[in-house]
Amino acid sequence: LVACSPTSDQQQVYDDVIIVEQAFMAAFKHADSTELAKLYSVDAQLLPANRDFVSGRHEIKLFWQGLMQLGVTTIKLETLEVEASEGRASEVGRYTIHTAEDNMIDYGKYLVVWHQQEGQWLIHRHIWTTSMIKAHESRI
Repeated sequence: LVACSPTSDQQQVYDDVIIVEQAFMAAFKHADSTELAKLYSVDAQLLPANRDFVSGRHEIKLFWQGLMQLGVTTIKLETLEVEASEGRASEVGRYTIHTAEDNMIDYGKYLVVWHQQEGQWLIHRHIWTTSMIKAHESRI
């Protein structure tokens, strides 16, 4: 869904974001952390849970490469909303993470802040959080 009643500009940004998200999922499926890192702005940051900021393309590449080495082979993204204005955009969506055996090991929601640079939309800030209930939380 595009937020509110989409203008043609809003629809174009939504379409552009979807293209980059598809490239993200493809790069992950091919275990190509170098291509994955190219989808981020030069000064991008990941904001993963239980960890400090992951800053810059090189560190982002290493982060995703580490996740791949742990056996994660697929990340599926579902874009729910995109809002854009003057070279900036925000995206809200859902994700699932899968192993090579297609076992889902995590699901949750994410927020991406996008920057347009030289006509291309790049991920600038990326934060996600699980929606899975941990065993100790389910007893509360």
